[in-house]
Amino acid sequence: MMGRRLGLPLNNLTSIVKKHNSKFDRAFGILLGTESIRLAMQTNTMLRTEDRNEPADQNLPKPASIPPMPIPPFDATKVKIEPLAMRVPQECFYLRFGSFSSFLDARNFLDDWGMIFRSILSSRSVDYDIAKRLEYQLALKETVLSRYFGGTVIKDTAIIGTDTFLREGASIGILFQASKSGLLKKQLESIRSDIMRENPSIQKSSVNIDGRAVSLLSSPGNAVRSFYVQDGDFHLITTSKWMVEAFLATVKTPEHSLGNLEEFRYARSQINPSAKGIFIYMSDPFFRNLVGPAYRVEMTRRAHSIAEINMLSLSRLAALQEGIASPSIPSMVEKGFLPQGFGMRHDGSQPTAGEDGTAMDSKRGAVGSFLPIPDITIDKITLTEAEAYEDFAEAYSGIWTNMDPVFGLLNINKKPTGNTLELKLSISPYAKSRYGGLDGFLGEPAPDRIATVTGDLAFLEVQLHKNLLSKFDLDMDDDNDNDGKAKIGTTAKKQAPKSPSLRLFGGLRDVNIPWSIQNGTTTVGPNDWKEIAISFMRFYVGMTMPSNFKEKHLEILKPVTKPDTKGYAKLAENMGFNREGSSESELWSRRFSSFYLLGTGRPLLEAVSPKIRIEKASYPSQIALTLGDINKSRVGNLLRAQAYVKDRRTSAGNALLLHAYQQQLQPQDLNAALKAVQNQVLTCPLGGNFIPADQKNQPDRWKSTAWSEETLYQVNQLPKTYRQTILDEMTSMRLEFSIDPDTLKSRLEIKTKK
Repeated sequence: MMGRRLGLPLNNLTSIVKKHNSKFDRAFGILLGTESIRLAMQTNTMLRTEDRNEPADQNLPKPASIPPMPIPPFDATKVKIEPLAMRVPQECFYLRFGSFSSFLDARNFLDDWGMIFRSILSSRSVDYDIAKRLEYQLALKETVLSRYFGGTVIKDTAIIGTDTFLREGASIGILFQASKSGLLKKQLESIRSDIMRENPSIQKSSVNIDGRAVSLLSSPGNAVRSFYVQDGDFHLITTSKWMVEAFLATVKTPEHSLGNLEEFRYARSQINPSAKGIFIYMSDPFFRNLVGPAYRVEMTRRAHSIAEINMLSLSRLAALQEGIASPSIPSMVEKGFLPQGFGMRHDGSQPTAGEDGTAMDSKRGAVGSFLPIPDITIDKITLTEAEAYEDFAEAYSGIWTNMDPVFGLLNINKKPTGNTLELKLSISPYAKSRYGGLDGFLGEPAPDRIATVTGDLAFLEVQLHKNLLSKFDLDMDDDNDNDGKAKIGTTAKKQAPKSPSLRLFGGLRDVNIPWSIQNGTTTVGPNDWKEIAISFMRFYVGMTMPSNFKEKHLEILKPVTKPDTKGYAKLAENMGFNREGSSESELWSRRFSSFYLLGTGRPLLEAVSPKIRIEKASYPSQIALTLGDINKSRVGNLLRAQAYVKDRRTSAGNALLLHAYQQQLQPQDLNAALKAVQNQVLTCPLGGNFIPADQKNQPDRWKSTAWSEETLYQVNQLPKTYRQTILDEMTSMRLEFSIDPDTLKSRLEIKTKK
């Protein structure tokens, strides 16, 4: 903006637009809203590097050609389908909660933990206020009345939608099956009336959809966009007119319902409707719709619209700071705040600014409550858009060659002693070309497991295919050459002996790693992370030995000493795991019972090997990863320090951003300005509030009430009061995986204190 106004060359900035163009970004960047794509589009908007006068004269291209997956055989006569699924359009994802109380419990739990996981995965600390915004848009709110009567008037509940674009504006709804339909209708209408009384800008109207009068509550910018329709015992509240049409169409054309899809009925043959938990289903039509040309084109247009709205809000703040009263788009273009041709679009929409300066899209509404994508009709597209979709289809087909339906169960068990979250997901049928290689690598899912060893930070167990051991037998044939190495291929024509599967396992032990915080950075020991890992890493690796396992299989390890009476043997004097001369720098092995172990030092094996035993598994698996209680570990203090430094740095970054806005733009309402430009509210991950650092001398500088130091570089210790939810609340995590000819299965179990 400044470069344009000062007449400076902008050529050196155009590289930003082309910097992020990986195959993954081309296929999934828009879908996932990756930061690189958002930044590129904002830069594109300000530099005007595209032709805005290009005509929209092209037809929608054909969808990406992705063959359907064949459904495995199953006994359809024994399959039970819940009535709710028969009223869900097949293009929708399906989260079925069952009872209304389960819906409320799940919502509260996921609200808390969803924010925690987002804060860990994100480099920023922001609050998009998605849950409250969506609740308001649907004109729903949890009241004492709904909590009290929900379980008595509602038989079944599900969240459905054609996408999950909650940050921009989603096509989503809540579907109820009533046990007392009249009472539920009265309750929902009462809630909608209360919301209208609280906000006079909300208008109520009746929309004719398929010959039915459907109630619609709406407000400017689609902040409220709530369709409510009842059909028998089924009540749907949704943001999308298309979803109402598709819901009503399931009566006339039941074959278009999710419950009538053969793949869904197959999933129900695997998970009965009476199974406890939240049932998750994402169908082949759901994925196809999401990557189809109409959805893809509108997703891209949305992203460009958001970039323009953000830039319009930012430019308006800059103009107001320079004393330009009520700046309009033409005036800001004339004065150089915005580029020539700003707001010219192929679909006839344009960015607008209200009297209060609120920017939105003339066709789609406000960011965060955009018109649902299925409700937008796309007749023609530009040549650039057509070529972009062809490029996307090629990239997508290269990464994801088939549509794999996904289904599973989520269970949340709350107890006074702690909570357990269990997520079981299945991909079935799956594309053999993507995962078929695992068949020759993994053995049968084991009904038992190696018991958890106290003191392990992480433990991995893998069932290997018996053919791997057979090949190992061939490679270890007695026919050796003069240097003692096995000849390759000399026994290739021999019949491979039958061998059972081979179980491999290993654990990473808890250790004390020296660390400190210096100048706002975590320092680990005297060396870098790589050297620290080599010096302090303690581990053991083991396997179960089949009956045909021979001593010659161990000769490749070349032990320094012969096994003693307890089976211990030294394999190496110094493997680089610690200081030379330390017993923990030696690599030792032990053979006992049906196990063979090797690890860093004899003391470690002496502590671990007595605890190695096989126990019954709750769920058969081929690969299992277990994480212990990090909070109680010695490594936990280092991880907590790392987390604190990250949170403190993020907090400092947000304070600097507040300073930049205050210093350069001087808005009257700083939070409102940030929300207008970035559609988010900055938060402090340490739990504090941002306040002016020094109102008298430096009124534009900010700090958090959670800081004990003035600047990041003064941070030299971990506060005793600091808490990191994942480290402090999670007591264990286990991830299991298995594959059979028809299904990929995974199970995640997380145990927490609360």
